[in-house]
Amino acid sequence: MMAQIDNLRQECHQIEQDSLYTAQAHFWLAERGAKATWWWFYPAISVGGACGALVALGLPAWLGVLSALSGIIVGLAKLSGVDQLSGKHTHAANVLTALRHDARFASRMLSTALPPEQFLAEVRRLRDRYNLWVQVLPATTEEAFEHARARVKHGLLKPDPIGEATASTIELGNEAARTEVGTEKQEES
Repeated sequence: MMAQIDNLRQECHQIEQDSLYTAQAHFWLAERGAKATWWWFYPAISVGGACGALVALGLPAWLGVLSALSGIIVGLAKLSGVDQLSGKHTHAANVLTALRHDARFASRMLSTALPPEQFLAEVRRLRDRYNLWVQVLPATTEEAFEHARARVKHGLLKPDPIGEATASTIELGNEAARTEVGTEKQEES
């Protein structure tokens, strides 16, 4: 019986890890998509607006061509959906992060609170949710996965030990955040 519970906890841990790496790949793709959106839209909009205003003020008409080209660039970028890609990957990362937290909760809390049959059903439900999300969310790339792996391996996503802080935090190597948490603890004492 204990061996089965241990195996189910291991599966929860695997779901947690799968969700972590896939979510981080989506976060990286979302960040890259946001940068692409900026470069496709804002320079073209700025140039188009400035050139249109200059033509309206009576400067040479060839500036109107630049304004038209800027409009074409923005239109093609909008048609390609480059502006929506970042949002889709952010949504995917958030969904998988929530699943990761659910898997951790199941492993730590439900494994002792539920009868083995119910815990088995919960673990199956978590695995099915992960598999479903992977099928319906936008695909990631090998490059995104490598960036996610590097970020995770570098230790950027470590929750604080229980009791050390009031909530899990993302560790960015910033001691100021730790100092603030330590200061709050001292004030409580």
